[in-house]
Amino acid sequence: MNMISITAPQRLPLCLCLLHSLAGFSQIKFTDGKDSWDADKLGNHRAAVECGDVGRWAKAKIEWRRRDEKPEEKGIIITDAHGGVIKNVSAEKITREEGVVLFEPTHGKGIYYIYYMPYADEGPKSPYPKGVYRKQESVADQAWVNQARRGKPANCRAKEIQSINAFNSFDPMEVIATRAETMALIKKRKAKTFLLFPEDRVRSIRMKRDIPQRWLKTAGTFHCEATAGERFSYQLGVLALKRIRELTVVFHDLTNDSGGSIPTVNMSSLSHEGVAYDGKAFRQKVSADSGAVRALWCLLNIPSATQPGAYKGKVTVTADGDSQEADIRLVIQPDGKKDGNISEPEKMTRLHWLNSRLAQENTVIKPYTPLVVRDTSISLLGRKVTLNKFGLPSKIESFFTQEMTSIDNQARQIAASPFQLHVLDSDQKEINFHCEAPAKFTQATDGTATLEKQEYFK
Repeated sequence: MNMISITAPQRLPLCLCLLHSLAGFSQIKFTDGKDSWDADKLGNHRAAVECGDVGRWAKAKIEWRRRDEKPEEKGIIITDAHGGVIKNVSAEKITREEGVVLFEPTHGKGIYYIYYMPYADEGPKSPYPKGVYRKQESVADQAWVNQARRGKPANCRAKEIQSINAFNSFDPMEVIATRAETMALIKKRKAKTFLLFPEDRVRSIRMKRDIPQRWLKTAGTFHCEATAGERFSYQLGVLALKRIRELTVVFHDLTNDSGGSIPTVNMSSLSHEGVAYDGKAFRQKVSADSGAVRALWCLLNIPSATQPGAYKGKVTVTADGDSQEADIRLVIQPDGKKDGNISEPEKMTRLHWLNSRLAQENTVIKPYTPLVVRDTSISLLGRKVTLNKFGLPSKIESFFTQEMTSIDNQARQIAASPFQLHVLDSDQKEINFHCEAPAKFTQATDGTATLEKQEYFK
């Protein structure tokens, strides 16, 4: 077998999803920095380390499990708890799995922050900034570095890894499993062609060559909650251990102990089939290179009449003849909303819209409304355009509130004055136009408006 070579790499409410864990599993804590530092100067990520009694030298080992390639080419900035930048810093070992850094603890024992992946903007602020990662600056005193390497620097304990805010957090789906952990998992599962990982909809699979550390504790059973009538979705993560020519997914009915069921007719793999942008149905083969991670998005339309309770079933993934199954445990709650939970897009309930044939016809789709034409005015969703006898806007009015969140009856003028057309001849003299007939509009049943004639102006 052509085995892969793997290099090292939100919190979810209990009511949404639970994955079985293996005892003894632990990792460094990832926390939200709540915008407590200047990211433009220091970057979006830092490790908080605690030093005890120290002298001139301290050493910190950080198990940061980074997904970025060539981390050794990116800079490190260390500050004390008060923001003072440490000059004497030596990055001894920087890999994707961990970092080992020597530094001078100028403020003695206490908390120090090790910032990694700092960036700089090399382009204009608008319209598009150009951010690049900063290189390591060689400002440390070489004599201090030599002494630190020969001496016995005090070890500092890595307490947590912080991101500037929750949006920039790598936890949990971009915190990699180490190469040793991944190879041990392959051996434990006795996998030949691929590993299968069911994953919740709100934890999108983001990495293409690494598995997240959280998958090390996945026991193969997927627990989740949904409501009757919901447009539910989930993922099947596949780690290819060798080149896969074709991945297929087979669904099985979900059943409960009372005889209720959700049949497979309500299930599909968006990665394999659906409706294209032109409204036509499509089917496609899914392949994977050796070492690649593929995310297979699965859709489940839960009928509104589904009996509440616990449902269970399986989904089978086959790759070139090698099959694996994932157990599905789905608890159905009574229908709480009548919109299929479309109003909760964070649950990926709108993913089903990709299979829509709406807008294929020349009709107006709700909640949008047709144009309303009265005399020479055209009204559309909080806006009104009034045309003059030349067909140019004489007024443009908006009925949106200042916050742009609602519509009221107060018109706000957008144009400072009526639109005018001035035509000059070769001598820069204005050519005057006159109108033989007033502009007249007709409105079709679909809401579109057209001019009754075209020959108005001379």
